[in-house]
Amino acid sequence: MNEIKSGDKVRINIQAFEWQKSTLTPKFIEFINRNTDTIFTVKEYKKDSNLWTFVENDTWLFWFGNLIKL
Repeated sequence: MNEIKSGDKVRINIQAFEWQKSTLTPKFIEFINRNTDTIFTVKEYKKDSNLWTFVENDTWLFWFGNLIKL
């Protein structure tokens, strides 16, 4: 069950991307590397979806399993 809801504070689970770095765009890798300790506020990308974006920067989409709820 998805325990994240809009308005929750999260961090990016950087380790979740380690195995797939060779398939990620350089801009996305730069974003996650620059924000290893950043606390974001999540907002739901689409109703009943497991995808989230951030209030502070909605450029990227994240699967709920790649986020750490605080």
